[in-house]
Amino acid sequence: MTKKLDVDPVAGRFEMEVVWHGSAEAEEHVAVLGRTAHPSCWMLAGYASGFMSFALGHDVYFVEQSCRVMANACARLWAKTAPRGVPSSTLTCPIFRPLTSRERSIA
Repeated sequence: MTKKLDVDPVAGRFEMEVVWHGSAEAEEHVAVLGRTAHPSCWMLAGYASGFMSFALGHDVYFVEQSCRVMANACARLWAKTAPRGVPSSTLTCPIFRPLTSRERSIA
């Protein structure tokens, strides 16, 4: 469920707050590994980041703030256009770095 959406294609701005219910990724994590103190829906956040980045033509990052594995009722994520508003630690994380043309040819 979308809680907030602010899109300005001319300025290249995208901001979104979303709540997800019934994450199979979180349920599997709880069943196999138990509860944790940090969010665990990396595949869902990555998929949403990739989809919106492709759709809008510029980098958008979804970052999970709360999750079922943390004993929260649902997952809560926020998304923003990079780099404004995104923690620098997220931007330096290799998983968010786009592949170089050489890396794409190897993969």
